[in-house]
Amino acid sequence: MGRGPATALGALMLAVRRARKQSRRGTATPYLRPPNSWTGRIAPRMYCGFPRPRDHKRGPCMGLSSKLIKRGSMLAVAEYVKAKLQEAWEFLKAAETEFKEAKSEVEVRDAAEKAWGAVVQATDALIYALKGRKPLSHFERRKALRELEEEVDAVGRLGLRDRYMARYKALHEAFYEGVVDREEVRLELEKARKYVEDVEELLGHELSA
Repeated sequence: MGRGPATALGALMLAVRRARKQSRRGTATPYLRPPNSWTGRIAPRMYCGFPRPRDHKRGPCMGLSSKLIKRGSMLAVAEYVKAKLQEAWEFLKAAETEFKEAKSEVEVRDAAEKAWGAVVQATDALIYALKGRKPLSHFERRKALRELEEEVDAVGRLGLRDRYMARYKALHEAFYEGVVDREEVRLELEKARKYVEDVEELLGHELSA
């Protein structure tokens, strides 16, 4: 069974919730816009009190501290990363169950594709947490992982880019090509689980640093 989202994410979200409670004593109210699909960046929008001032389009409310803005952005990151890690474990659990109960090659292929989905979700969580952008393709994921290997020692040490590409070859292509070897799929499911565990542990260390 999965260990669930990294403990550091829960601590991060708790700290931001406390900050938001404190902010309610004043008139400044943060409003976070979802990450822009084109830039992949977090774009906070702020306003002061109710109703919004007529000139709110000209910029953020000056009464909102930069620390609160930063914490709001951290909350958006934490929520996205937590959701992606949860999805990764759900995909993986479904893959393992389906593989165990598989009675046909089609079901084995479906289990392989779900395991690949777990790897993708974990990779998206990693990239968004450390790069601040959402990858939109396998190419963007490979590129981001290559950059992270140069920027974060742990990513290079774990060989996440090579492992991502290996799971793509063994799991994703197994689904589409229809060449199924049950023993190989079983081993690949174990490697997919290890990949998700390593990403989760790495994020716990990075976000708590």
